[in-house]
Amino acid sequence: MQLTYYNEWNNHNYQLFFEELFQYSDKKYLEFNKKIIFTQYKMIGIRIPDIRKIAKKISETDFQSFLNCNFMGCYEELLLRGILISYFTEFNKFILYFDDFVKLIDNWAVCDTCLASYKFIKNNRDKFLDKIKEYIFSNKEFITRVGVIFSLYYYLTDDYIDEVFILISDIKIRKYYVDMAIAWLISVAFVKNTSETIKFLDNNNLNDEIIKMAIQKIRDSRKVSKSLKDFVLKYKK
Repeated sequence: MQLTYYNEWNNHNYQLFFEELFQYSDKKYLEFNKKIIFTQYKMIGIRIPDIRKIAKKISETDFQSFLNCNFMGCYEELLLRGILISYFTEFNKFILYFDDFVKLIDNWAVCDTCLASYKFIKNNRDKFLDKIKEYIFSNKEFITRVGVIFSLYYYLTDDYIDEVFILISDIKIRKYYVDMAIAWLISVAFVKNTSETIKFLDNNNLNDEIIKMAIQKIRDSRKVSKSLKDFVLKYKK
């Protein structure tokens, strides 16, 4: 399967490119995705490793002109855009494009998959922290999830974990994909820094359902000992 990559992108060749993408459609994968990913966008059914390979090839072109083309409303298109943003070497340019991208996210898969690509944030944690807070305290479900998942991926360090716990405690929006993200964060924090996470479990204002989900995720983890899995049951109300 061959795709046509253009040195510079415009709305015309951008549309032609997406018509070619349908040759990567995997019908079984498409049907599976439709059962677990709920999105307003049309899905083609392209596997994530293929999406990443395609994004890498686009990054070798003038990918900023690709991102400047009109968004056509495709799930895989949004994944490509989110991953491509990670190729910016200028932090301010990343912020500019990411702020536009984040408004388009309407599902957990685009959020979690794309944010995993932004590893340069590890070297820019202080600089990015205000944006994390902006996203976390949005009143939009998936923008808030973006802030939580960013925190989960890049801020569960000794220097930031206490602040992360304060931030998730202050989230007011109660939506399923936000609550799930918070529970996931707590379970990952438990593995990374058990003592600080136990302190948080001892004293927090999260609702019982989030704590219940977090405990289940901790107990499902292969990185947690049986004794600790038994211990956290005390927090399950």
